[in-house]
Amino acid sequence: MKTSIGLLGILILLFALIIQPTSAVTASNVLAPAETIINVNTTTDENSDPGTGCSLREAILSANLTTSSTVGGCIKTGTGPAMIQVPTGTYLLDLVGANEEAGLTGDLDILNSMTIEGNGRGNTFIDGNGTDRVFDVLAGSGATVGIRSMTIRNGNLPISGDGGAVRNNANLTLYNVDIRYNHASNGGGGIYHKSGSAPLSPFFDDGTASQAPAPVLAPAVLTLEGSTVTHNDANGDGGGIMNATGSSMIIEVSEISYNTSDIDLNGAGFGGGIYNYSSAPFQLSNSIVAFNSAGHGSGGGLMTSFTIPGDDVTITDTLFSGNQAHNSAGGNIYHSTGSMDLIRSTVEGGIATWGGGLVTVGATTLTRIENATFSGNQATGGVNQGGGIYVHTGSAEIVHSTIVNNIADIGAGIYHVGTSVSLKSNIIAKNRTAGDVLANCSFGTFTSLGYNLSDGSGCTLGSSDFINTDPKLGTYGVNSSPLAHLLTYALLSDSPAIDAADPLTYPALDQRGRWRPGDGNGDGIARSDIGSYEIQEMVFLPLVRK
Repeated sequence: MKTSIGLLGILILLFALIIQPTSAVTASNVLAPAETIINVNTTTDENSDPGTGCSLREAILSANLTTSSTVGGCIKTGTGPAMIQVPTGTYLLDLVGANEEAGLTGDLDILNSMTIEGNGRGNTFIDGNGTDRVFDVLAGSGATVGIRSMTIRNGNLPISGDGGAVRNNANLTLYNVDIRYNHASNGGGGIYHKSGSAPLSPFFDDGTASQAPAPVLAPAVLTLEGSTVTHNDANGDGGGIMNATGSSMIIEVSEISYNTSDIDLNGAGFGGGIYNYSSAPFQLSNSIVAFNSAGHGSGGGLMTSFTIPGDDVTITDTLFSGNQAHNSAGGNIYHSTGSMDLIRSTVEGGIATWGGGLVTVGATTLTRIENATFSGNQATGGVNQGGGIYVHTGSAEIVHSTIVNNIADIGAGIYHVGTSVSLKSNIIAKNRTAGDVLANCSFGTFTSLGYNLSDGSGCTLGSSDFINTDPKLGTYGVNSSPLAHLLTYALLSDSPAIDAADPLTYPALDQRGRWRPGDGNGDGIARSDIGSYEIQEMVFLPLVRK
């Protein structure tokens, strides 16, 4: 792997600075429309204390009610959703008592639409005290909940349970939130999301409830924006995040790092960073998924696995780096059943026994890879197949991508035993075994759609491809990308990849978001370059004498 840990650390630091907003937002999808504001004025964990103090727990108990109410020193007016404002401080949840769903002890139970806003992730800390999860959102898929501008930490479910920091069944937006140091004995060390009905509703004025469950509506959406999920773990699936059956998730401008599934190493946990077990839409964009581990399970960074064929996993402008599935498959990504689009993204430094970068498996699986870079991934310590990409059954389409410097004993670039793998306008080069033998592609028959460039003669390339050709790659790095976390291989000025891709069909942008095509060789004819990087035209300005 050519990217040093130091460079990636700098990129993650810069990314963390980028994703921390400097001012509040007012987007309608972030806030439940507030009718009243409740100001928390004490860090003490109180429950219906008769004094004037308004604790976070009492504020939520008040906001849970559907009419005007007073709980402790917290006053809610009106019947609509409340905005709870939580000032700087550490809020330790020390009213101990897990498995109680009215919010009186243990975790903070949210039973109604509301927004809870802190004073910044470095100022407001909600601490689970290591005795229960922190937030349990039970309002149901018809509700809208926002949690913003705070750190949620030290949630712990040592015996059983999902969602160490947050368990959710509503439409929840987590904005500018840091979720860290949480543990779940089952799934979702940081976040567990499963769309569903409110357990008992509607609520009476005194906070008790009727016995008729609310109906399950359309899949609830969990949105994670401008946030960090880091250093969480689970014995089961989803060390950082688990998205369960029937649920939809959107992750934007966020960092998922240093999380671990299968922390007890029994092989029963998958998806070190994220485990997506839903066929509802899942979107991941402009984010970093780095240094997560699946223990003895699969999918170090991300695992998608559906009980029924899914049709909508979309990943754009995202860096996967240094994720691991040491004893299994899919170091960075494991994708099973359904379709996945991986667009303008970098997949690097993944380690697994097979499919260090990406594994795609399942007869109904279709994976489309466009404008992506796979570099420095390794399949080692077992099967040793598919350093960059492993296609096992199903189909894959790979277009305008750069697959370089990956390592495996068999198929260091791409290993294919699937239904079909089609290739067009890709650079596939310098992929080698641990013994330094060129091994770009192996095993299956590849379908070339032309204009691929390889420094070997494998990959079943044809007359419209370039074989045994050095791509003459330049620097591996940011390369003037407006998204500083995305890494690409630049092309040297004499690279044969310049102006050599399919002249008729190509993406409008390269991986960095630069326009295609350009006239990279200066012959006056604009034509797209092979691979994920489009060299920009040189513009010579006239010299003006004064």
